[in-house]
Order: sequence, then structure tokens, then C-alpha cells
Amino acid sequence: AYATSVESGGTLDVLSGGVAEATSINGGSLVVSGSAPSITMFNGSASIAGGATTVTVVNQGNATITAAGNATVGIDFLQTSPGAKLDFINNSNSVATVFGGSAGSVTAFGGAGGVYLQGGMNGNSLLVGGAGVVTLIGSGVGDTLQANSGAGQNDLFALAGNETLTASSATGSNLFAVDANAYGLVSTAGSGTQSFFLEQNNSETTTITGSAAARFNIYNVFGDPTAGGGNYFITNFANPGSIIYLKDNSDNAPGDATVSSITADPTLGAGSTLITLSDNTKLHLLGLPTGSVYQGMSPNGIIYLYS
Repeated sequence: AYATSVESGGTLDVLSGGVAEATSINGGSLVVSGSAPSITMFNGSASIAGGATTVTVVNQGNATITAAGNATVGIDFLQTSPGAKLDFINNSNSVATVFGGSAGSVTAFGGAGGVYLQGGMNGNSLLVGGAGVVTLIGSGVGDTLQANSGAGQNDLFALAGNETLTASSATGSNLFAVDANAYGLVSTAGSGTQSFFLEQNNSETTTITGSAAARFNIYNVFGDPTAGGGNYFITNFANPGSIIYLKDNSDNAPGDATVSSITADPTLGAGSTLITLSDNTKLHLLGLPTGSVYQGMSPNGIIYLYS
């Protein structure tokens, strides 16, 4: 079957065999149970239940897309309007991919197949994983990322502005990365290894809550010419298996920063610790007195701190 365009108010159902050529949706609704190799959307909705499909959303409209069955869906949200919005639900058993683009916002939910989701650079995206393993990338201010899969390691990245990254108690191992231009809230209840990669180079505050159920909470604090100077509040560093490494951005060599002082935290009080690094990075350890913080060095010269 072939359709040149599904216009506003129109509906096209392709129940089998698929769409053999490129199809455009301009305010209408497309339902595909076969395959649709290429769909261009200006606005409107698409429900795709079979085959591999690439959806490109252009212009300044809104789009609603649902994947089901065994559909493998890839979406490029190429919008020019900050007010444009993409809503996506992956109910498919296959991995879906969404690139949010330089404008607009994305609300997306993963399913059993897992997802790779990147929010739009305009921010205010909501990226929520399901039973499948996820890679979630926040690209703008106000983004919220949430992992819920225990099937493997989930990866969550904050790239710009104030973002929220969380992993529920259903998860196992999780990786969280806060980029040089980002800050915000990171919280996990995962049961596996929780890895934090922190390269914030601004004075904003990032609050981090490691998992009390985790085997390890590993905080990698980067210090090099492009990273350092962040302000981190770690709320439960006293948990067993918590450790801070001071590294460079390669993740396998010592960072530029060293420990300048370990003192009682003037903000949190005498029962908490402030670790100040030579690049002015500040690590606030809530509820952990200074006498319970120790320092060591690995064979390759990486400084580490533990309780």
C-alpha cells in the first residue's frame, strides 16, 4: 500500500503488507500493522505495530507516536519551534530510538523492548523507562529522567542545566553522568553497582542520594582543564560500599585536583563533612563526621576517599 499524505482529520489503516513507500502525515492519523519504512510527520499521530520504521517529525507541529508488537521505531524530532512536543510510548518488544533535536520537548515512555531516548534541547522533557534497559539523555533545563529496569545496566545522562535523574528500586546497576554544563538532583534505589560520573564545572548545586540497597556507590569526580569546581551534596555517603575517586576525564588516570581540606561542614553542621579540592570542587557529606572520612591512593595515583 502507498499513501502520499494523510491530511488533517483523515485516517489511514494499513492492516497488512505495510507501507511500501514514504508516507507523510499532516494532521491525520496513520495505523500500520505491517511495515512502514519511512514516515514524515508534520503533525498528527501514528501507531506502528510491525516492521522497522523511521519517523521524521518536521516543521512546527506536535506528534503522537505509539509502537507495539515487534515494531522497531526510530524517531528524529526535527522541530524548529520551542513549543513543539513529541509524545511517544514504546509498547513494542523491540528497542526504540528517539532523538529530541534542537527545539521542542519530548515525553516518552519505554516498554519491555527498552529505549534510547534523548530529550529536546528546549528542555522540560520527561523520559521514563519501562521493563527494558534504557539509555536516557537529558538535553535541557527541566528534564526528568527515570529508569525502572532490572534487566541490565541503565545509563542516564544530564547534559545541560537543572535536571533530575532517578532510578527506582526495581533497577539493578545504574550509571549517572552529570556533564560540565549540568547540575540538579540524582537519586537511586537500585540494588547493583551505582556509578556516578561528575564533571560539573559551575557553582550550582547537585544533590546526590546513593542507594542504601546497592552493593557499591561509586562517585567519580573529574578534575581536568574542562571539568571541576562543582558543588555536590551527597546525602548518604555513610552507606557501606561508598567511595569517591578523583580522576581525569579519561576515567583511568588521576585528576588535576587534590584534597585541600577535610573539615566540619559549615552548611550542614558539625556532624557532616566538607571536602574541598584544589580546583574549588566542594563535596558535602551529610551525616558523616570528619573523623569517619579516610583518604587513600590507588597504584596508578588516583586519590580516593571512603568512610
